[in-house]
Amino acid sequence: VGSYTSRSTGLVAVANPSGVQFFLNTFSLVSTKALVTALVYDFHDLMPGGCCPDCKARRKNSTSLGNPVITAEISEKLTTLMFDDATIDEASTLTCAHDLTDKGWAVTYAVYQLIINGSNSEQDMFGALKQMVTVNDVLANGQLIDEFMAHQSNYTIELEAHPGLGRVFAVIINATSPKGKTTYSAYVPATSYDCSYTNSRDANGDICRTVLEPRRPYITSLNASANLSFVLNDWQPIASKWTFATMNIHSQRYNVQSSLSFPATRDSSVGATNGGLLALLDPTGNNEQTFLYLSRKFPNQTRSDSEVNVRVRVEAVTYNSSAPIPGGCCLSCNLSIDPNLYVTYSMYETNVQFGPANVGFAAPRPLPHSCFDVNGSRHVDLKYYLYTYEIGFADFSEGSMFSGISKMTTVENVVKYATE
Repeated sequence: VGSYTSRSTGLVAVANPSGVQFFLNTFSLVSTKALVTALVYDFHDLMPGGCCPDCKARRKNSTSLGNPVITAEISEKLTTLMFDDATIDEASTLTCAHDLTDKGWAVTYAVYQLIINGSNSEQDMFGALKQMVTVNDVLANGQLIDEFMAHQSNYTIELEAHPGLGRVFAVIINATSPKGKTTYSAYVPATSYDCSYTNSRDANGDICRTVLEPRRPYITSLNASANLSFVLNDWQPIASKWTFATMNIHSQRYNVQSSLSFPATRDSSVGATNGGLLALLDPTGNNEQTFLYLSRKFPNQTRSDSEVNVRVRVEAVTYNSSAPIPGGCCLSCNLSIDPNLYVTYSMYETNVQFGPANVGFAAPRPLPHSCFDVNGSRHVDLKYYLYTYEIGFADFSEGSMFSGISKMTTVENVVKYATE
């Protein structure tokens, strides 16, 4: 009685001179980090979640007075937020907020969200949560997504789901008494990635997609039995200028299959230690369906070349309409657009091969210029410059390789660190 078990949870208790005591337990053998905060209010403030259906029964057996928690439930296309009505202590009697409107009160609920920037790590999540705990934090950092007057005992808000996009949700209560006194209270915030960290896959074979921030590398481990999926985050205003992105996937020793569709096929995927794919983007910035899938399983292959975990570096490098499209005119490649370099070597020489590029295209033109339109396209006038960067003689460490790759993925870094 008076306890909750969840990733985001909270309690309401009456403060007294001896303090408030509460306990935390984790029902797991795994070490767990938790962010714990305590917000203090006086009796003039509304109590978040104090009007929950079974709150009266709880108060008889516990010092817990309500359920101040926002619950986020996930379905295929919707993220549903749920929370209970607030209460206020009127002459030692708790009155629900929706009943206060008949007494001249004005009670408003405001729902806010904050997008979790970064690679959806635990550190990124805690950092975002710390910005959405107090009323002042939410007002300063949150984005208002809904607002309504108190009218019932519990509330349900349906939002469009964006699988893999980390968000923190918060609710602020704004209550003005008949005498004109205004107070604010905050519910316990909730986090959601609009997907489930379970073993059940959706129609695309995904577990939970990781958000790829453009031009920000992401390093993860990939085992032989799992798929990883990423979604390109284009929620910045500059996204409207992007017309394509190269997906850079690198591992040191073992092949990784990458594809922009699920399931992968041989003509729509790349399997290599140094692989890349090119995704054409919507110039309006609506690229929520730009996914990248990684796997150790290859088409028509029953087992992977190794059962060990493989460290993989992933980066999405975005370009605007003025940039030539790497491999956009490769007529002999399996991929329709092949941005990869193919390196072969012997005892005497190293050969680098790549498909011709196509000239960039201006938005909102949906496709690049034709490679055969010599008069209308300038692809025959493009110049190519080969750069190299030396990692170091006999340095076969994975860290050095990833560090070297990071200096050769963007044009700016290549010009800065490499030799022409």
